[in-house]
Amino acid sequence: MTLANITMIRRVVLIVVLIILCRPFYVNGKTVLALKSIDAEACDQAIKGFMSVFRGQELKMIVFDNLGTEAEISAVISENSPDLILCIGSNALRNALSIKSVPKIFCLVAHPESIISPDNVDIFGIDMDLPVSTQFRILATHFPKLQRIGAMYNPELSGEYIEKARKNAEDTPLELVTRPVNTIRDIPSALNYLKDRVDILWAFLDATAYGPETARYVLLFALRKGIPFIGFSEEFAKAGALVAFYGDYKDMGCQSALLAKKILANEPLPKPIIEPRKVRIAVNKKVARSMAISFTSEFLAMVDQVY
Repeated sequence: MTLANITMIRRVVLIVVLIILCRPFYVNGKTVLALKSIDAEACDQAIKGFMSVFRGQELKMIVFDNLGTEAEISAVISENSPDLILCIGSNALRNALSIKSVPKIFCLVAHPESIISPDNVDIFGIDMDLPVSTQFRILATHFPKLQRIGAMYNPELSGEYIEKARKNAEDTPLELVTRPVNTIRDIPSALNYLKDRVDILWAFLDATAYGPETARYVLLFALRKGIPFIGFSEEFAKAGALVAFYGDYKDMGCQSALLAKKILANEPLPKPIIEPRKVRIAVNKKVARSMAISFTSEFLAMVDQVY
């Protein structure tokens, strides 16, 4: 074995679960290769959820923690002959597209429709983007005075998501006001356009409009202007967003596992991309008080985290 092969193998974390089988015909002797392109608590939760569905069954899972070259991934596949590849994160999914011989499941991938082409007939998974209909229903029901929703978006990344939002807004009293941003340099002018036209600034998974370099700037702008901000992670609420809608990452892992079971059992799948079935909510009561906004008891009963 060459030194390069030894180095590559050291980068692979091997998790083997060998438990007395409850229903062995589903996964007996099956191997899943998990490709991780993100290193975060969300990823750990997704893997826990995935494994919980297979509890009591025999499953060998190999977690390739730090994505390497295509040659390294091919070597891991050749060495272990997985029956299924679990792609966790957008880059993991992109790197797996060239692997044609093994079916693939994905989770924690934002805008998967922008990555998967119609030619990819062996890829199925859970969309990380939360259902717009659920978010808008909650806003329309519990914040009836905040009807004009402002959103920035990169058309290449979030064009389809915004179109879904437009259609969902038509079924509610809400009005969606949008402004495209092709680069982060467009953000200041977009915010100035929106600030007097909206009651809420709504953020979602868009690496240009609300990425690591821009999210704090946008949130601080909203706070200075007294505009309620809707974030997409618990950290947003902690930092000053009025409300944050975010995914239940463990349950996304569970959903991925249910798809995996169907593939391993050679059962047909109805559609390639499935929406998350659970939405979590965090709120910031201090921000609400400063903006004279009240949370109803019915809304607070739905909330998972309060700051």
